[in-house]
Amino acid sequence: MSTLNIVVLGAGFAGLQSAHYILQHTIPQLPKSDTYHVYLINPSKEFYHMVSAPRSVISDILIDPSIAFMDIAKGFSQYPASNFTFLQASVSSIDTASRALQYTSTEPSVRDGTLHYHALVIATGTAQSSPLFWQTPETKTARQSFRDQLATANNIIIGGGGPVAVEIAGEIGDHLNTRNASKHKATITLLTSASKLLPVLREDVAAHAETYLNSVGVTVRYNAKIAAATTDKSGAHVKLASGEEIHADMYIPAIGAKPNTGFLPNTVLTPSAHIDTNASSLRVDGAGPRVYALGDVSSASPGGILHLTNMIPVVVTNLKRDLEAFAAGKGDQLSGKDMAWVPDVRKSQFVPVGRSKGVGMLFGWKIPSLIVWAIKGRDYMISFGTGYMDGTSMKKEVVWKG
Repeated sequence: MSTLNIVVLGAGFAGLQSAHYILQHTIPQLPKSDTYHVYLINPSKEFYHMVSAPRSVISDILIDPSIAFMDIAKGFSQYPASNFTFLQASVSSIDTASRALQYTSTEPSVRDGTLHYHALVIATGTAQSSPLFWQTPETKTARQSFRDQLATANNIIIGGGGPVAVEIAGEIGDHLNTRNASKHKATITLLTSASKLLPVLREDVAAHAETYLNSVGVTVRYNAKIAAATTDKSGAHVKLASGEEIHADMYIPAIGAKPNTGFLPNTVLTPSAHIDTNASSLRVDGAGPRVYALGDVSSASPGGILHLTNMIPVVVTNLKRDLEAFAAGKGDQLSGKDMAWVPDVRKSQFVPVGRSKGVGMLFGWKIPSLIVWAIKGRDYMISFGTGYMDGTSMKKEVVWKG
């Protein structure tokens, strides 16, 4: 009896839920002629609830740090060691021909190594411009440095015009200035290279975001592309593409995101460095059988947690089909139909702006501020974190009769 490795890369929302589902539902239903072992690989030992980062970076009083950061190994402690291993490591390269990956341990007591995979799920997400807003080994240090600076800052520049930029601007404004104009004490400027905020949302909805930002003392400057930004003992120095130079006490970059795909060969990447993913099955056809990509790292995803959540059933269903076909000696000759990924392209996005306001759309419809607050802005969905971490969010099995 051989052991076949199912490897999941990334322990964000997509990776955690995929690994739990495979352990709870997929492996127990596979033929017993082989044994299966799930490896979850992530550079950090903790799951960082990145959705709540714009608020949790401000203060531990606002978001409980025990939920903002949760121990990954503890979340998988219910599974026997014969079925699951968590590797705190960074993947440095993948050889799709030999179906092996090289990893560099980020845990001092564990050596670097090579791991062969029978199936591979890539859910490494995207890297933000600041470690405040995505999971790195430096995130906690960056958060403390941010808080130290924020305590004395009177002039703050934020770069970006997407959801993270708007959210952190709103949270800082609410924290330092409140919505009482007579109490505004900090000058906060949001610089975006675009002609509007929040590119996913309609212009009228984005305009409301600016109104809410103004109410907490945030000024928005459009068509202000940042060419360079440096920080020294005297503060932050931002140079715009126009040549204008701006000085502030602190600068917070929240500009764009890049796919975490530096470990993959160019043959499986798109020009934008996303993983070239089959838009229907979510397989990475160029990487060989039983390889999948989901979440923002995949070329098939429009981006965002809503699409990520809807991709998981497709990946775990088609992965199970692939594993069953291999176990039956059919290779990649599958019977029946794959579950197909059909993204909902209607505009959907919720963006809190401070602690009591927000803008959003759901399936193309504008959502009132109160609903945005109730769904996301109240606690930035931190209450869902435990379910992602311990696997209770994956208790329900996906039913597919293709």
